[in-house]
Amino acid sequence: EVNQGQKIDLFYESLGSHKFTVSAKDNVGNATTTEIGLRIIATPKSTISDVERAYDLGWIKKKRIKNQLIRKLKRIIRIETRIEFLESNNKKHKNKRIKRIERIIRRILVRRLSKNLKKNYYKKGKINRQAYELLKEDIEWLIDN
Repeated sequence: EVNQGQKIDLFYESLGSHKFTVSAKDNVGNATTTEIGLRIIATPKSTISDVERAYDLGWIKKKRIKNQLIRKLKRIIRIETRIEFLESNNKKHKNKRIKRIERIIRRILVRRLSKNLKKNYYKKGKINRQAYELLKEDIEWLIDN
């Protein structure tokens, strides 16, 4: 239940589609209820935010580890930005091919990050289970979307 003006912290919610039921009552007692759909997604930028929050919560113990993860995510953002630049300077028929290449590169980088996350961070105790599960969900979203 959320009261007027209260914010919902989506950090703890799973990715995907959610429905919220909103109820309201006016000053004379008239009530109404409506359902609102919301889709929570992951992007490289939101995953960086999740890394920062996981560090603040102590789920990632060392600042060096947090910074390594952020550097890897920023690499993905830089590549996507370069590809967007290429798209804006190319003819339409080339854009489909560029989009396809972007998806391939992104998947390769994100899959590599995913393997790294488990092997070099979680299994070696550099991040805890909560951070691993959170970032794994974000990374899987990035691979699939």
